[in-house]
Amino acid sequence: MSQRRLVAALLAVVLVVVQLAVVPVRAQSTCAQAMDLAIRDYLYASKAYNLMLYNYTYISDLNAALANISGISATVSGCSLALGALSRLSSVGPSMVSRARASFYSFIVEVSASSAAAIIVAIALDRWGRRLAWRLWLSSHARHVVKALREPREEELAGVGRPARHGRDPDSYVTYAVGLLILIAVGLVSALLFQLYWRPGPYSVIVLLGPQREIGGYPRSLAPGVNTTLYSVVSNHMNKLEMYQLRAYITYASVPLQDTASNYTESYTYYFVIYPGSSHVQPITFTAPTVPGQYKLVIFLYAYNITGFGYLGLYNQLYFNVTR
Repeated sequence: MSQRRLVAALLAVVLVVVQLAVVPVRAQSTCAQAMDLAIRDYLYASKAYNLMLYNYTYISDLNAALANISGISATVSGCSLALGALSRLSSVGPSMVSRARASFYSFIVEVSASSAAAIIVAIALDRWGRRLAWRLWLSSHARHVVKALREPREEELAGVGRPARHGRDPDSYVTYAVGLLILIAVGLVSALLFQLYWRPGPYSVIVLLGPQREIGGYPRSLAPGVNTTLYSVVSNHMNKLEMYQLRAYITYASVPLQDTASNYTESYTYYFVIYPGSSHVQPITFTAPTVPGQYKLVIFLYAYNITGFGYLGLYNQLYFNVTR
């Protein structure tokens, strides 16, 4: 009977060990699948943005899913939840891009047609508008009597010089109309080119805020094992829809910055998508080390490109002490 109990206990221990080994692998696999879908969904949104379609609901849902595979939420349940949401976004991504492409080409055609129409009307007015304007003027003044306000000068009678005019004649109104149409056409084309090609920057900004979501009030001394939340603000001025990655490390204060990624006690990774000209506030919750000493929190900013997430050369760091 004792042998059976011993065997059952050993089997239970083996089962627990196997579960402990399998769960991280399963979480890593599920989170990797979710990350692949997130990148695909981001690329759909990026194509739509480049075609001047801003789908804020899509980006909001994408960021909500990314929150489940970021930081301490990157568990089996969190990544599974994100996987379902990202799959739904992937199913509507192609139709969103198609709709954006159709809307973009329609916009280009409308602007081009409006500019061409303005130019054609301006040419027509310049060619035939004066004759029509004079006919309308004469028709509206048919019952009027024309009187000379003064005696003509000799050079005017001889055809030299231009007779003095009093008030506006129809020619001036045609000239104003032609000029206005030309300005409208130039304005439409300029606005289109400005929208397509003019871009400020590009650059990104990262700022670390304290527990009160403001600059200052940073923790300088923490008890071992205490959870602390700070806030990282990232601003996108890259002139395109950007998918960012924040890598946060807890390491010793003496570790050089370039060695942080290979010498740390804890690490957290966060993902989010930001429209150009907008900002994102990312809470960063970390656990203070259990061993007293001098430490620092280092945050690196990455952005997605064709080959993966590339480091932007931007970082924040905060030094603190761990004391009992």
